[in-house]
Amino acid sequence: MNRKSIFKVMLFSFAVIFAVLAVKVYKYFSNDVSVLGIKGESLIALNFQSVNAEIKNPEKHSYLYFKFTVNQKAMLENQFYKNSNAAVNVTLDFKNKKGDKPFAYGFLYDEDFESEKKLKDKIQKRPLITGMFSDFYGTGGKAVLSFTIKENDEVPSGFFVYSMVPAKIEKVQFAQPAVGFDFSGEIPYYGFTKEYSEISGTFFSENKFFDFTSARNVYGSGSEGNSVYPFLEIKLEQEENIGSYNNQTKVKFNYSGENCTIRRVKNKNTVTVQLSAFDSPFGKFASTENGSKIASILLRKNSPELNPDENKKVLFPLVSDIGMVVDWNRKNWRCNDYELFKWENFPDTLLFDFADYKVQNEFFTRLAFFVEKTGYKGTLVSNDFVENQHGYNAHDYKAEDLAAFFNKVRKENFAINEREQLLKEILLANGIILQNEDGSYKEGKGSIISISRESPDYLRWRLLAHESWHGIYFGDEKFRNFVENIYVNFDHASMEFLKIFWETQRGLGYDRNDEYLMKNEFMAYLMQQNLASTSAYFAEDLANRWTVRQNEGELAEYVRSNNGFYFVQAAESLNSYAFENWGLAAGRVNIFSKD
Repeated sequence: MNRKSIFKVMLFSFAVIFAVLAVKVYKYFSNDVSVLGIKGESLIALNFQSVNAEIKNPEKHSYLYFKFTVNQKAMLENQFYKNSNAAVNVTLDFKNKKGDKPFAYGFLYDEDFESEKKLKDKIQKRPLITGMFSDFYGTGGKAVLSFTIKENDEVPSGFFVYSMVPAKIEKVQFAQPAVGFDFSGEIPYYGFTKEYSEISGTFFSENKFFDFTSARNVYGSGSEGNSVYPFLEIKLEQEENIGSYNNQTKVKFNYSGENCTIRRVKNKNTVTVQLSAFDSPFGKFASTENGSKIASILLRKNSPELNPDENKKVLFPLVSDIGMVVDWNRKNWRCNDYELFKWENFPDTLLFDFADYKVQNEFFTRLAFFVEKTGYKGTLVSNDFVENQHGYNAHDYKAEDLAAFFNKVRKENFAINEREQLLKEILLANGIILQNEDGSYKEGKGSIISISRESPDYLRWRLLAHESWHGIYFGDEKFRNFVENIYVNFDHASMEFLKIFWETQRGLGYDRNDEYLMKNEFMAYLMQQNLASTSAYFAEDLANRWTVRQNEGELAEYVRSNNGFYFVQAAESLNSYAFENWGLAAGRVNIFSKD
């Protein structure tokens, strides 16, 4: 072969080598557009497979690399700096239905785009969401992986996916962080921080586990930093057999060292657990009973409107089951004088928990006399009266009476105190009362109830039950009709005993001519203690009090002689109705409890 021919062969060989290298460089460092996009703009595909966002032959090419556009990076940065957190969600479809092989998902940064070798070295040393494909058996091979960017983290410029089975990315989204897992939808969801990011077999087992300790910097420092701690949203599988009122089906778990119980309720499968109720808000979750019934555990951010305002006032309630309130960690209250809750199962009911009777009296004593007290109904007592009188240890008021009170105040141009002004703000903010164009008020929707930390715990539980049943009564017409049927057919002598008790006992003074009040209190007195205690409460406690013997001796003897039979009978009917409709029972208005 002559020199010219040799040169041609060499030139051709160099051309082939150059072409192969060019293809390889294109594969790993192209800037082509991908079929994937965010906010209407295509992602930048950094290798050939990323154009179609699919790993077809993982033995040869097991990585997908993507870079955000300038606009996409700016959107992610804006979300991050506005909220101090953000998340990038990737929806994956693993095409191979067999195999116990690994996958990973992680972020890319500006300094990563040098060479594939250097990039792979860096990737292996950084936090990644990792797992085995076998974890997705039975889920259709799909998953949403959510990686959170939290306080002090660098905002990424892109991301990558590694898979040793064929896989395709279906969607990429910028999202609000939701740490935890969710199997309740069509596609399982996994949300992680960089400190805890391995998909574990415990997510699928009876003994479910998730570590939320590292989520503190995702959601802020809670009450310590004038913001609100996040909440756990727990979703349960549908349960048709919830047991009986005294042997109810339960799901149990330990969170942050505290044992918790959720009682099952028909057609009620989501429970909100506020972290501020715990001594250590960020901790580990571990199921201890019926863990297989847990379909989802997600840590979510509370709305910013729940933060105290610039004057340290709290206007909007924390959503919670009412069972968390009694031993709620007070150091996590949003203000010193009270905490405000919305009852999750009965969201038209707001609950105030007050620091002491003094604060509660300043809010409600004038209102109590205006609404219920014989000889004072419809009138506004003086400020001196409010300061020197104790209304009740706990309170309950419906929207109609609240609107009437503030209309009376407006009509008489009456100077109410600062607490009552704040109460009006809270009622208006939550739609319990509404303001007309002329400045007057009308009833909105809902009611308020209250208890105080000054009451001992045993009494707080009874008062909470008593007032909560009032809240249900205010909001549920079917329940009011059921109560009325029992009321009108109740034993006359036993009813007279109860009405005289309400009229004559110091601190009560109920107006017996108010039929709505009589029916409401009749129900609440029956339902404030557990069913087994009903007979003793009426026949041994009320009927044996010295003042009761003095005021109604014969009727008290009548109740003692029949062991409160008619009260027990009525309580049994109400108890059955409560359990069938809400999973509640006499003396127990909560479905969540800490053991």
